[in-house]
Amino acid sequence: MGRAHRPPRNLRSINHTAVMAAVLVSLVAPALAQQIPGLIELPTNVPASNPDLVARRAALVQERATLHSEDSSLRARCGAVEEGSAADAKCEQDKAALLAALNSHIQKSNDFNAAAQAAIAAQPSPARIAPGAQIGTVAACRGAVFMITPGGRQFPLQKGTPIPLNAHVTTGPDGRFQVLLLDETIFTLGPNSDMVLDEFVYDPNTSAGKIIASLAKGTFRFVTGKIAHTNPDNLKVKLAVGTIGPRGTDFETEVSPDGSGYVKLFAGQVEINEYKTGDLLVLNSGEMVTFTADGTFSAPGPIQTGSGQ
Repeated sequence: MGRAHRPPRNLRSINHTAVMAAVLVSLVAPALAQQIPGLIELPTNVPASNPDLVARRAALVQERATLHSEDSSLRARCGAVEEGSAADAKCEQDKAALLAALNSHIQKSNDFNAAAQAAIAAQPSPARIAPGAQIGTVAACRGAVFMITPGGRQFPLQKGTPIPLNAHVTTGPDGRFQVLLLDETIFTLGPNSDMVLDEFVYDPNTSAGKIIASLAKGTFRFVTGKIAHTNPDNLKVKLAVGTIGPRGTDFETEVSPDGSGYVKLFAGQVEINEYKTGDLLVLNSGEMVTFTADGTFSAPGPIQTGSGQ
């Protein structure tokens, strides 16, 4: 599983299509293995009205783990048997049974995803905020900090300035900026940073919503608010090399001018979707990873002091 030439990673395979698609490749037809679908995450407002979906998803997660274990065992047992021997015949029989189980699992996964999509679609959508509408306020500002208009004009920011949807914010060498969003999420930018708040959806009555931000360069600190407690999968921070999904989290990421950087997690958990490999990397509290400009991530390790360490 994964990239054999790299150290063991803290990968969360049960929710990532690319990882599961690699299961059984050595003994089962690759085309069939690649049909294994990822399992849709259930928002917090869905299980209450559809408790059976929670049980079905849990059963499928367990079944995937079992299939993976059986595949590993079959590879170990049948990888070097003599062709035409009794052991080879038994291996072919077990392989056929595994294929049948895989086909059944694919069908059940597709059925679950269809039911989950229907349940999610049936839920009331949070009110969307129109482009240009206020989504937050500048909570702190020091040095050169500007908001860039679509036409390229720069407006200096100060404490109390409203922040609109799709705001593009940059900081100078001495700049530092902090914004408090409507759901109490806090973003902080350090010097020489460039960030865009791409999407913000929030319903104050239910705390449901969605946040997507893009960091092109600089240092970015993120402390989650109310949306993270009800929709943890709806928070994304996009980098050039991957997407960070914070889950009830306080984390910091830095992108250097050369495109390399790090992600440090101080509390909670983050999932990093690596664009280069398709891997899903899970980072736990007190851990960090570094990445290169070409999108190669290190294995998780304890947080070190110093930029990029």
